Amino acid sequence: MLLGIVIVSGILGYRFIKRSSISKESVQIEPVAVTLVDVTRDTISETIQYTGTIKGKNQVMILSKTAGTIKQCSITMGKRCRQGDILAVVENDIQEAAFAQAQAQVLAAETNYEKAKKDAKRIEKLFAESASSQVDVENTQLGEKAALAQLKSAQAGYKLAEKQLADTYIRAGISGSIALKRISLGSTVAPGVPIVMIVDDSQFKISLNVNELDIAKMVTGFPVRITIDALPDSVFTGHIDAVGTATEEGAHFYPVDIVIDRTHSKSIKAGMFARSLILTQTKQNALVVPLQAIIRTSDGNAEVFVGEGTIARRVAVKPGIRNQSRSEILSGLSGQERIVLAGKESLQDGSAIVERIAGK
Repeated sequence: MLLGIVIVSGILGYRFIKRSSISKESVQIEPVAVTLVDVTRDTISETIQYTGTIKGKNQVMILSKTAGTIKQCSITMGKRCRQGDILAVVENDIQEAAFAQAQAQVLAAETNYEKAKKDAKRIEKLFAESASSQVDVENTQLGEKAALAQLKSAQAGYKLAEKQLADTYIRAGISGSIALKRISLGSTVAPGVPIVMIVDDSQFKISLNVNELDIAKMVTGFPVRITIDALPDSVFTGHIDAVGTATEEGAHFYPVDIVIDRTHSKSIKAGMFARSLILTQTKQNALVVPLQAIIRTSDGNAEVFVGEGTIARRVAVKPGIRNQSRSEILSGLSGQERIVLAGKESLQDGSAIVERIAGK
């Protein structure tokens, strides 16, 4: 009986030990396949990207200064013009008549004034010879002043009529190309109505709104690499031309103008969407890692996984300047490490790792 109990106990014990062994084997964790890269020392340039719309060096919208119907129009899209060229004429028969009348009034007033001056001198001479009275002298002096006042009034009327006539001639405010046309022959216009936009396309610029965190990095003359969505096969160069020193109340962005270097390309047009990659600073012999390898924690700190044999260790680092693909490391690494580039999403501090073989 005792022998039977011992045998049964031995069998049960064997099964328990075997089951425990199988259980341990089943929970054994497979190492995570990762891609490792060397931490290197290299030259790194910090770049910041902003987007904006291309504008001409100068561009103006010409507005109508008078009311009426367009009786002449020589505006053609893309046509070049010089500052002062007449682009269109508003009906101006009344203004021409008023101007002619104002000219005549000035001529008459000038004649009257000259006569009044001569009369005053003649009476003064007679008064000196006792051939005229003091009253005559005073009357002629008053007549001279009245004639002068009439002349000045006529001259003011002339300037007003001249301006009103000039306002019927719509002229180019700057030299450039016609970019937008808002009227045609027979159109009715009024003061303030847009007529035509002229773009000085001798050079182009991009107006950016730069975040307050980056504005201190913007320095006049810094080089800029420019790509244009509509011209994907071309890369243009430029530089920071102007940096704003104030922003609108409540806003956190500052105006920055990028000038595109002169180019023979005729493909650039005002209004195109452009991306500006601004070079802000460069460091030599910096400790550099791929930007993809850096992990940002919930509290804003930065970490990387360092491969130590078959184990991954989580290490806190302090990034420095960065560009679109790499970041400088100021502290946390010595430069001798290999860090995890791909596969870090599945890692914890102390996780087992195996280096992924290229092509597998």
